Amino acid sequence: MTPSLFFLISLSILISTVSAKPVYPIKREQNMSFKKFMNEYVHKQIPVIITDYKHVFKNASEHVLKICGEKQAKVAYTNGTGWASVNRELDSKRVNDFLEDCGDNCYGLFDWPLPSNCPEFMKYWTTPKYFAQDLFQRVNKKIRYRESWPSFFIGHDGKHGGLHIDVGNTAFWMYVMSGVKEWRVLSPGKIDPPDLFEQKLYAMNVYPGELIYIPNGCPHQVSNKGLTMAFAGNILLDMQGVREVVSPGKGSYYRQMQQEMLIPSFDSQVQYELEDDLSWDLYKGQGVAFETVVNFHIISMRENRLMEMFNRIDNLKVPENFVVMAKHFPAINGTEVWDYAPAIPYKNWKGECPFENKASAGCMYYTRDITKGELGCTLSHLGALANTQNDPAHINIIVEDDVHFDEDALFKLRNVWHELPDDWDMLYLARHKLEVDTPYSENLVKPGRSWGGWAIVYSEKGVSQILRKTHRIMDNLIAWDEILPAMQGNHFRQDITDLYMDKVDQPLNAFALKENVARVYYNEDFIHDTDK
Repeated sequence: MTPSLFFLISLSILISTVSAKPVYPIKREQNMSFKKFMNEYVHKQIPVIITDYKHVFKNASEHVLKICGEKQAKVAYTNGTGWASVNRELDSKRVNDFLEDCGDNCYGLFDWPLPSNCPEFMKYWTTPKYFAQDLFQRVNKKIRYRESWPSFFIGHDGKHGGLHIDVGNTAFWMYVMSGVKEWRVLSPGKIDPPDLFEQKLYAMNVYPGELIYIPNGCPHQVSNKGLTMAFAGNILLDMQGVREVVSPGKGSYYRQMQQEMLIPSFDSQVQYELEDDLSWDLYKGQGVAFETVVNFHIISMRENRLMEMFNRIDNLKVPENFVVMAKHFPAINGTEVWDYAPAIPYKNWKGECPFENKASAGCMYYTRDITKGELGCTLSHLGALANTQNDPAHINIIVEDDVHFDEDALFKLRNVWHELPDDWDMLYLARHKLEVDTPYSENLVKPGRSWGGWAIVYSEKGVSQILRKTHRIMDNLIAWDEILPAMQGNHFRQDITDLYMDKVDQPLNAFALKENVARVYYNEDFIHDTDK
């Protein structure tokens, strides 16, 4: 079957599919976090239109024709034998000349690589945060394929390419400078039956100033309405499409990249907390802008244990592009402040045993007074939380000085980071589980009531939410291990939950690793400050 005939048949099938099944609009988003983009669109392979990125492309839009207009580029003809049924192996002309319609079956300027054809233009380029961690940029810089994008398109009214899937199941984005692009996108699958009849069909016009993202593996076709100009690129933000088999006669440049990306040492991790658009130099550097700063805030009052804790942190295995710091927060000695601290132990803490086994440790725990050590520990954790507020670290971990981490704890933390939702407040790295957890994701749970403030990661939102209730804590002081479950809304004693939670309060959005990556070793010679 000739490519032209195949194109016509595919197009007729697509048209019949439109009439036979519902056509879904492509959702428009603005003020979208990178994490939401990854979780809701990249991983779920759903297209999206981003409407608030005109300012990022402003410089590039104003300079592309001024800088590149006199360059020579090959004319693209539709219904050809090339990619997306477009042939670019014929005549050439100046980029500015593509603004005039080039006749029947002539698309115009199609997917023209800017970095290789007009490198002087790239100083005006800014890469949106959504594509800043493109895995293509992490391969050997000598591989030419990584220099193919961004590319430039000039198309004319009614002209379109063929229905196609991008090579290697790569994802695709396009920013429309002028004119209107009419998109038809199918959910992931092949461009022939039976997949074509079962796939979901999306359709939407993309207008000037809008940016569309097409997930990997999605067949798509674009038509022009009026004279259109657009920037575009192929990207990889996860490894979903990398293992696709590429035939020897197709995508040779891509195969070079694919071979390098499949080696065990290739870093395919994407950092969900990064929210920066990148200049061209930083984007191509890929090491400069992607450092994740982790700060351990060590609560300690004993020099020997503090030094041991520093040594244990120094011995952790550290992922590439992680910068690890540790700082000391002097613990508050409960014995020294008991008589004058502006804190009041909860007067109704001590009561009747809430358990059937009256001889149990739990029964003894809830029928005794608050200890001086518990007062000091709670005040120390509050102080350490306040200390993180002006910290530039991406990840703040509050640890007690008796914690021992798994040597690969930071790798495990990095690998689950993308599973946290945007509104998370705290993440237990270690804890003593008291009640049943609720499954959440592959590596995370919503914790049931738990003890253990030994090693917890707090978000900026979580820190603020806890510190807003400092006055309640100071007026009704109990152990930190009891305060956190109460603020999460899962303490078994309602009176304790009511101390820190009004009816309008939202519980702390807490998570925990399924498996602890740190632990505390108890022995008779080891003194815990909270036991004083």
